[in-house]
Formats: sequence, C-alpha cells, structure tokens
Amino acid sequence: MRNQRKRPAPESGAEDATSPATPIAEPTCVVLTSPDFVLDSLLEARLASEGALAELLADALVIGGPEPSPPVEDPLGGASSEDGGSEFSNAAAEPPLNCAEVFDSDLSSDEEGSIFSSTGADFEDPGPSGSHRNGGAPPSPPPRKRQRSEKQPQGEKAKQPLKTAAAGDGQPLKRSTRKNRNRRHKRKQAEARRKALLRSLLEKALKYTRELDLQALPHALTSYLGTQSKKSKPTVASDSPMPHEDETDPPPDSQVHPRVQELLAQGYTVVDSHSAPDLIFDGGSRLGAWKPGAFGQPGYWDKQIQGLSKSFEKFRKGISEACSKQKRRGKTGGGTPRGQHTWTKWGYSLGGGEKEPMSTAQLNRKERSLWLAFLACPFFKEVTERLMESFETWAPDVYKKYDSCHKYILSQLKALDCINPQAPASVPFAAITANLGPQTVCWPHQDIKNLANGVCIILVLGAFNHRYGGHIVLHEPRLILEMKPGDAVYLPSAVITHETIPIQDGETRYSLVFYSAGRLFRWQDCASRSKKEFAAQDKEAFDRHFSTAKSKERWAAGWSCFPTLEELRKNAKSTSKSAPEPSAAAPASAAAP
Repeated sequence: MRNQRKRPAPESGAEDATSPATPIAEPTCVVLTSPDFVLDSLLEARLASEGALAELLADALVIGGPEPSPPVEDPLGGASSEDGGSEFSNAAAEPPLNCAEVFDSDLSSDEEGSIFSSTGADFEDPGPSGSHRNGGAPPSPPPRKRQRSEKQPQGEKAKQPLKTAAAGDGQPLKRSTRKNRNRRHKRKQAEARRKALLRSLLEKALKYTRELDLQALPHALTSYLGTQSKKSKPTVASDSPMPHEDETDPPPDSQVHPRVQELLAQGYTVVDSHSAPDLIFDGGSRLGAWKPGAFGQPGYWDKQIQGLSKSFEKFRKGISEACSKQKRRGKTGGGTPRGQHTWTKWGYSLGGGEKEPMSTAQLNRKERSLWLAFLACPFFKEVTERLMESFETWAPDVYKKYDSCHKYILSQLKALDCINPQAPASVPFAAITANLGPQTVCWPHQDIKNLANGVCIILVLGAFNHRYGGHIVLHEPRLILEMKPGDAVYLPSAVITHETIPIQDGETRYSLVFYSAGRLFRWQDCASRSKKEFAAQDKEAFDRHFSTAKSKERWAAGWSCFPTLEELRKNAKSTSKSAPEPSAAAPASAAAP
C-alpha cells in the first residue's frame, strides 16, 4: 500500500462534477479492458480538474453496465452499490476524491462491493456475442453447487447414543458384512435341515432298550480312561481257543458264522443292516450307541462308498509297499487281544510319558505322501462330512465337547497332523486308524485309551457277505450288529467290549476308526499341563480336580451329554407319534420290534 496523502480542501469557487451549472461534454464510451488501463486513466485524470475526473469515472462505470443497486455503506466512508459501482448523487457533501487512495484501497480489499476486482475478472472478454462492452448484458456467474446437508436424526433415534465397539474407545460399532450375514443364514438353514432330518429319522428309527446302566460301566478313577474288567469280557472257556482261531470252512448251506449261532444261543439279538437308523438306549432311555443307516437319497451313499473303497485299495497297497516292517495288532492295552491285521494311523494323541499332544506316528516320507493323498480324496471328504453331520445330529452335546477340545489343542499347538489338513477344525476327532486287513477281524477288546464317556466311529469297507460274517458284537448290550460295506456305528469303545465276526476266505474287510484319546481332554482340563506338571505347580488345585467327588461328578456330566429319547424328540420338535419302543425281552431272532 502506497503512502496516502491527505487531499487539500476544495476552493470555495470550485464547481462539483455533478453541478448543473457546469457544462458536461458529450459522453464518450470508455472501455476498461484491464487494471493497467484503469491505472493510466486515473493518473491522467489526476492532472485534470476534479470535475473531469468524476466525469471520466462516471462514463467508465455507467456506460454499458447494469443499473446501479441501492446504495450500501462503504468502508471508505461514502456510499457504494452492491454491484461494485460508486454512487455520486450526493458528491457535494463528500470530500474531494483522491484517485490514488481509491485505487489502493480497492485493489487491497477482498470484500464484495469493491470498485475494481483484484483478479480482473470484471474486465474479462466474454466473447464476440453478448459482450457487455457492446452494450449487451454481462455474463451470468456460474451456478453454485448446492452443498448436501447432513440428515439429522429425528424423534427417538436422535436421543439414542451411538453404540460403540468397546467401552471407552468411542468407535461406532461396525455393521455385519454381507459375508457374515450369509454365513449366519447358512448356519440357520443347516440347523433347520438338521432338525427336519432328525424328525424324519426318529419316525422310522428302530429303537432298542437294553438292561444296561451306562454310568455303571467300568472306568478309571479319573473318569478320563476306560479299564479292563473281567465282568465285561465275554464268557469263553479256559480250555477252548479264542474265537475265530482254528476256524474250519462252514458248510455250504450255512447262513451265518458259527460264532453268531453261539451268541444267539446265549441270548444275543441280531440287528439287521438296513437304511433306517438303529438306536440303542440303556435302561434310563439314554442313547448309548447308534447306527445312522444310509445317508442321502437311494444310491448316493453306495456311490460314495464305491469311490472310497477304490481309493482305499490304492492307499493300502502303497502303505504295504512303503512300510519296512509290518505293524500287526497284538496284545496291547493291558493284554487284550485285538487281532492280526496290518494297520496305520494318522493324527495326534497324548500318552507314553509325553507332556503335550504329539503326532501319533513317525511316518516316512512315502507314508506321509500316501496319507495326504488319501485324506485329500473327494470321496473321503464327502463320507467324513456325512459322518460328522450324523454325529452332530444325534449327540450334539457330545459333538460340542469333542469339537471344543480339538479346537483348544489346535490353538495351543500348531504343528499337529489333522484328519482334514485343509480345514483342521472341520473334523473334531484327533486321530484316525486305517485297519488294512486284508481281513480285519478283531477279538473281544476295549479301547481303554479313548475317552471313557466318549464316542468312536467305525466305518466298514471291503467286499464280503455281511449276512454270513463281518458283524460287530457289543457284549454289554448283548447285540450283534450286521455291518455291510458302507455301514458305520457310533459307540463308547473304551467301556463297551466289542469284537468282529470272521468273514469267508477270499473276502476282504477293512475299517476306518475315528477317535480321540482320553488324555487329550485331561490335558485341556489341566490348562495345557500334564498330570505331573499340574501336581508340581498347584498341588491344592490338583487334589481338588482329581478327588473322588470331582471325578464322579465329571463322569456323570460326561454321560449327561448323551441325549435321552425325550431330549431327541424335543430337539427335533416332533409332534408326530414315534414308533413304540421294543421290549427288552424281545426274541433273540428278532431284528427289530
């Protein structure tokens, strides 16, 4: 800003620019094209009289422009119009105009209403047509963009504070994504399908109630493992060979194996193989074991089993060639004979002095590759998925118990072999044993290292006459289960004595067994510690956890996870009448009530 000098007072005889006595020359059109031109004009006008300067400014501002707006208060002390022009109608009462002062003040002002814009926008050439320099109207300013106003909540919503993700962080709670909504929707649909399936299966299921108390079965004092009991063993004469030893070929007209006839004479009941489920209850109507029957539509399960059998045959041949030493079932688990057949296993377990769960077997590179290829077989995945769905359908609380332990161990230890390497948490069991046969026949035994009040799944494969042999005998319930290729049975193998009926020569029989060791559940309850570590670190808590009262409570709580018949009907929300339950004193030859 240049120094502003005070303008001297006008002489008394001077005439004002707007005085009527002063003759005004003909108006000349003056076009202001730039601030430089304005500056030159103002400097020349300073040398002229004040009247001529006022005339020049009036011509420059009025000619070709719009009509002046009503006067408003000007910061310089005079009146100015809203469109940027000055009003000189009352110039006689004003002090003389100082051009330098007006120019400096206007160029330095950012307010609307300045006489000259500092950017020169008022003097831009709008074009050949419609130009205000030719007497046309000035160009209209560009339309203003309308800013969108934020919608304010009204009513009750305006009073409610925003929910936060956590107390004190002030972050709004994020909404569920479409993926999460779809996942919840699929989960609800699966639950609805499971209930509908359970309702239909209960209506056609065959129910067997036996004079048996599950909680009275022998087990270890800690309630995690089973134990051998002489009472649970089948009656075998001391001077006679073990069953299935020194067997002779049966006569051609024989329909069943002689061992089946022997058991029938002792009061056992045969459960035929069919598509309907077979439910085995104890004396308190609590489910103890079951056969799920066929899965899916007719023909679906047979197709899956045929594909799985072909894959298993390749796997079995590869394992037999890869193993340098044949692994045969011998006297294990307290001296219980199991049978003579090759086997291999995959997964993780705990035992033998180990402090934490570890992979069950040290496999060579060839064996691991064969196992991984078999576990990735689509038929194996499909069959396994159906078996786990049946487990969750019939015993949901037991399934949750196994699933919780499995996921807990996986969260603590990462490098473990799982049944489904691609989705480790999809199968709740810790290990799987493949009995390679070629004739898998087990003697009476109990798998006492499994969870005592738990479940193992036995899936039968091969090619044999299931009417003649291959049955699974449950001695405590006194039942003989027909098992054709593709049949599965769920049973607490740690406390129920079971055996296999031999098959004929030239036939093959294999099996896949899903299970979890009881010590895994103990490791979970001991907060990822072995029994010795738990006792050394917290003796008081150790004594309390393994006390007799606590062990009995844990044993009863484990069996309470197995549903009763009424609980099954409640879970299915079935309103239809179920088939009447069979009597415990059913004829020995009856396969169903």
